Amino acid sequence: MSTQSIDSASKLTSTKLVEDLRQRITSGDLSPGMRLRQREIAEYYDVSSMSARDAIKILLEDGFASQEGAKTIVVSKLSPIDFLEIMELRQVLEPRMLELSGPRLSAEAIAEMRALLGSDGEIWTPEETAERHWSFHRILYSRAARPRTFDILERLNGHITRYMLPLWYSIGIGADWRSHHLSLVTMVEDGAVADAVEELRIDLAQTKSRVLENMTID
Repeated sequence: MSTQSIDSASKLTSTKLVEDLRQRITSGDLSPGMRLRQREIAEYYDVSSMSARDAIKILLEDGFASQEGAKTIVVSKLSPIDFLEIMELRQVLEPRMLELSGPRLSAEAIAEMRALLGSDGEIWTPEETAERHWSFHRILYSRAARPRTFDILERLNGHITRYMLPLWYSIGIGADWRSHHLSLVTMVEDGAVADAVEELRIDLAQTKSRVLENMTID
């Protein structure tokens, strides 16, 4: 485990504990195959053993951790099959969410999405881009009135980021990232939601192909 210190004066809630562990897994601080020990997590975050145990249980349920043998729990390893499953789910769910949400998005929501995309010339780290990317899509799907589906997509986003960050660091994020998302906003704003849905489908298919072509996973 990292020796990074956490302010012991402020105990983390179980939700914040899991969020931080997910972030460390996504960023690679806790790498695939690394063992997750309840005692070490409790000491690192200055929480009870029960809180650490509950956090590991949630990571197992969400797929961020895997059990190997009777007692060994590790950070889930990355694999092409896992990536394909994530993308197949996204390709089904996200176009439908946009189809439902797009016609109901307000002018304020449109403005928020444009603000998240920034302006030409702005440069963000891959982590910052990943955060902005999901914040953008969170608003884009916010009026779909499908809370269960939204929750699934929220979880999938954490998993897909584990695959996208190494790729963004190695070959770049892609010059068309901002322009593509601006096109989506403009289409929705103009009432051309069907066109935006088709554009989203194309982008998801291209993303899947691009990652598979550049995937370097043991």
